[in-house]
Amino acid sequence: MGNPLVFSRVGFFAICKKHDVNPFQWLKYTLENIMSINHKKLKDRYPQNYKQIIEQSNM
Repeated sequence: MGNPLVFSRVGFFAICKKHDVNPFQWLKYTLENIMSINHKKLKDRYPQNYKQIIEQSNM
């Protein structure tokens, strides 16, 4: 069948590439701010929303 972990990594990098997000920068930002993440708004922290988060924080 295949290793699900490999598929999830490939999916992560595909999402980052699709949304023009640097995976390292996204992961670094997420880990640095993990304590301030509201568990009800976890989807807001997905890679596809990263640019919007950065733009809002720069305002």
